[in-house]
Amino acid sequence: MPHVPDALWLPPDFWFLLAMPLVAAVLGGLSNYLSWHLLFGSLPVSGNYRNGILSAHANVVAGRLGDALLPLVRLSELFHLMEPEKIAAHVSDAVLEHLDDYVDAVMSEKNGVLWDNLPATVRRRVYARVRRQLPSILDNFVDDLAENIEQLIDIRSLVLEVLDHQRPLLVRLFQEALQAEGRFLLQAGVLTGLLLGIAEQFMWRHLPDPRMLPLFALAIALTCQWLPRQLLFRPVTAVTLGAFVWQARVQRHRLRLGRLLAFRLGEDVLSLRGLMHALLSGSRAGRTRAMIKRHMRPLMEAGMVRTSLQLLLGASAYVHIKQRVVDRAVILTMDALSDADLNLQCATQIQGLCAARLESASPFELAGLLRSVLEEGMGWQWLVIATVGTVFGLIQWLALVVS
Repeated sequence: MPHVPDALWLPPDFWFLLAMPLVAAVLGGLSNYLSWHLLFGSLPVSGNYRNGILSAHANVVAGRLGDALLPLVRLSELFHLMEPEKIAAHVSDAVLEHLDDYVDAVMSEKNGVLWDNLPATVRRRVYARVRRQLPSILDNFVDDLAENIEQLIDIRSLVLEVLDHQRPLLVRLFQEALQAEGRFLLQAGVLTGLLLGIAEQFMWRHLPDPRMLPLFALAIALTCQWLPRQLLFRPVTAVTLGAFVWQARVQRHRLRLGRLLAFRLGEDVLSLRGLMHALLSGSRAGRTRAMIKRHMRPLMEAGMVRTSLQLLLGASAYVHIKQRVVDRAVILTMDALSDADLNLQCATQIQGLCAARLESASPFELAGLLRSVLEEGMGWQWLVIATVGTVFGLIQWLALVVS
């Protein structure tokens, strides 16, 4: 049998050494995948964290987003972009289309039999009165709203009102905006792990102690988590070395990130539907309802209509009907403003405004906002990644001992 040259002899731990960079690359990619999933994904736990860290901390993150938008966008400017006159006309058309049914519904709530037996002349008078006055009332109401909207709600309250109650929307907002950055973190984690695995090979040749494997794996997992994030956000200002320019990835792609955020903000958060929901259901909803009541009062207080209804229905029923007119107006307004086509028309204008303002913002502000999102619940992220890294190292150690 021919003699095998010494050069072809393989050391006992050859395959173990060969696998080191591959295992480290898998660990690097896995650490960043887990970190991303902890933020945005569904978790196998109960309680607030079952939909991810970002969902559990929605009020904090939404508050930061609102703070970032507060100096950039004013609600009065936003509302004027929505073309209030078109909004009033749309609501008026939607209500007038089914006006008789709406009036019958209000009148019949407490006095159905009496209302049905009223003379047709009286009922027609009520229908005609509402039909004649409603368009001008809605025009005046929308104008009043445009002038006083800053006293009813601010941009931070609007963002909080929408996103804190629709947490999946908050998650989708940042997940879609940062999708490319998520891929970068995964790829950079794999590459960082591979390089650290090669370094681990050289260290193992000089210090082949199996007890060091869990420590090596822990260090690799944490470094693969930390280093790619630094590349996302540092350096903020470009560093030029000859023909090479080094700058944070977020700063290089700031315009793209601003447009992606603006698209989702205009479509789902700063929408006409979201604005009206915040006005009618937020902390200052009482002021909005008082404004609606003030504008709707002429519908029910015209001399002939009021006298006829008070005589036929009674004073208490008349007061009840006036209150129900306001409540019904709120419901009808929300129904009419939920129209998808109307919201889509407004969204285009809002997206353009938000994109322009985010592009003009300080580079530090957008980067700071996105960094705070990725580092939300960082303690939990570090804990999970450290645990996974240690488990990887223990498995390597056991595999070496068994072999």
